[in-house]
Amino acid sequence: MEFLVSTYLAIRPCAENIRGLGIFARLPISKGLRILQEPPLITADSRDEGGMVGAYDSFQSMRDHDQNALLRLFAGVNDVVPLLPEGRIRDEEARSENRIQHIAHFNGIEGQGVGYFVSFSVSFINHSYVYYNDFSGCVTLHALRQIAQGEEITISYFQENPYQTKNERNQQLAKRSMVELRRRLTTYNQNNNASEESHYEAMANLRELVICMEEETIESLELSLCYLEQARILSLLGDERARRDKARKALQLRLLCLGADHPSSIELALQVHQ
Repeated sequence: MEFLVSTYLAIRPCAENIRGLGIFARLPISKGLRILQEPPLITADSRDEGGMVGAYDSFQSMRDHDQNALLRLFAGVNDVVPLLPEGRIRDEEARSENRIQHIAHFNGIEGQGVGYFVSFSVSFINHSYVYYNDFSGCVTLHALRQIAQGEEITISYFQENPYQTKNERNQQLAKRSMVELRRRLTTYNQNNNASEESHYEAMANLRELVICMEEETIESLELSLCYLEQARILSLLGDERARRDKARKALQLRLLCLGADHPSSIELALQVHQ
């Protein structure tokens, strides 16, 4: 059995029957080649709660057979609707606004600054893509490396999630989380009249961001800056002991990344030992 997705791609059963279906290269694919272009099914402004409002509108504008296919292939996190007995309640829940938003949130791919989308093929291809193009009305997929003929470039949607392994999914969620946390911190830093409550909220966001980086073993200047920002807020809150602790961590990473002779390392060392 084989279903052609494009000139270069085909859906076939995976070698292991329990893994369901996958997308395979029909021909050798060179780096940079456009291998797929298809219109998105569901679009949203962003993956946060406010941005997901448009996802349900996209679903309602779809043709009936596309709706049925999407509901059969995709599900949201902790989605129990497929386990419900057939009948009116299951049909209503399957098409509820809340569930459609969960499906979009769990299975969508973020465009490069231009929104969030779900599509039949691209959403479970374990590969890279070019963002939604308003001119063509399609999502365009390009190969970022050589792909051999017959190579599977998907992860089956019968696994825990539709298009990534568990480790890859966790890493992606961490990256998305870090993007959102950075956005919140930018908003906080732009507020010249931040309240004590805002300071504590910023500390919570910083703590979560630091945890994400530490779990990813990201020893970088950005992590050093996070420690330094924590130290600054702790100083505003009057916790001198905790401030020194965060400043020391920032200094350790600054020395690791830039060396002891760098002017910013010297300046930070003086601040720590004041």
